[in-house]
Amino acid sequence: MAWHFGATMGKYQTKMKTHLNLDYSRSKFNIVTWDTNDFKDYTRSIDEGFPVTMRFNNLVKGNYWSDWHFVVGGAYKTTSEGDFVGVKDPDGGSTNAAYVYFPWNPNYKVISLSKISTYY
Repeated sequence: MAWHFGATMGKYQTKMKTHLNLDYSRSKFNIVTWDTNDFKDYTRSIDEGFPVTMRFNNLVKGNYWSDWHFVVGGAYKTTSEGDFVGVKDPDGGSTNAAYVYFPWNPNYKVISLSKISTYY
């Protein structure tokens, strides 16, 4: 899904949909992508049982949790300090079995989200 500059959300969406539907005569899976600044969009997907692929679209890390990187969101929490996203990072190493949390704000400004949905 990548090229020498990395994977784009569009390439991920196209290639993942093709991969998931290889064994079906008709498509059964779709990849829905969106940009959002609403934490509820993220939490709704998690609550419905759909992990969220998150792509950081920024070239410079700055004050953001990551730069130009994909992670899988599967958890969240809200505390007195704000809203937090729980992710598993595929580049986090072999011992990365737990969720790592980062604040939704300001990170939502540089991420695109996608989830796998099914249809018949």
